[in-house]
Amino acid sequence: MKKALQFLLLLIASLYHIDSYAQIQKIEHKDRIGDSIEIIDIMPPQERIPLEPNFKGAWMLGGHIQTNGFGIGLQWDIIQEKASYGNAYRNKFLDAYTIYYHLQEIKHAKEISTAQIRNNVFVSNEAYILGKKNRLYNNQLGFAYKKALGANIEESSIAIHWLLGAHVNLGLVKPYYLRLSGLGEVKYDEEIAYDFINPGLIEGKGNYFKGFNEIELHAGLGFKTSIFFNLARKHQRINAVMVYGGWDYFFKPIDFMVESKSKKSFYQIGVSLYFGKYY
Repeated sequence: MKKALQFLLLLIASLYHIDSYAQIQKIEHKDRIGDSIEIIDIMPPQERIPLEPNFKGAWMLGGHIQTNGFGIGLQWDIIQEKASYGNAYRNKFLDAYTIYYHLQEIKHAKEISTAQIRNNVFVSNEAYILGKKNRLYNNQLGFAYKKALGANIEESSIAIHWLLGAHVNLGLVKPYYLRLSGLGEVKYDEEIAYDFINPGLIEGKGNYFKGFNEIELHAGLGFKTSIFFNLARKHQRINAVMVYGGWDYFFKPIDFMVESKSKKSFYQIGVSLYFGKYY
């Protein structure tokens, strides 16, 4: 019995020793496998898309139509320089300071363009504006900050910007001439106020170029904000649509229409089309 017990203890000790050795060997085997495995990335490293560091600015020319008139515009962008280029600067690359010049003819809300008919007999197909006193051509010279909301790095993408700017106004107020029966080409005067709004006495509008030597200057201030969409397929090009709103103020009131109050301020919403290039 004693020998049997000794044999059993010896067997248990032997099994314990074998199990312990097997575990150590297993762990060492895993370590050797781990040491022998080298992770190899077969994919090439992703290339950072460099932005054009030589772009310094942009120019664009276009036309616009708005709720109170139409005109043309010229813009020049000065791109803000960045310390480095790459993915991190995609949405900031086209941040810029913008200098803009807009020339527009501002119209009054009560203007009515018509053809002359007298005594139910068509006598002229020349349109004129009934009761108009003056034309207003406004020159805007301004400065804006242009914030990129999304840059067109890929050729198929669309660049979106937000602009906020202020400008000075230089209004050119030119007399509006009509051809009145028995008087010829005349501009508005209080003595002929009734004639200026009587279709029966109006034969047509006067020569467009008449009155440029009588222009009056009206100074003022204004501001403009807009969303700018560059739809060009190549990011060097600019084929853009701009939706904007603005306000213009003149220090002296401007007479537009007979029997209408003079105005100093004007609000407008408009759409512009621009074409240009980054350089």
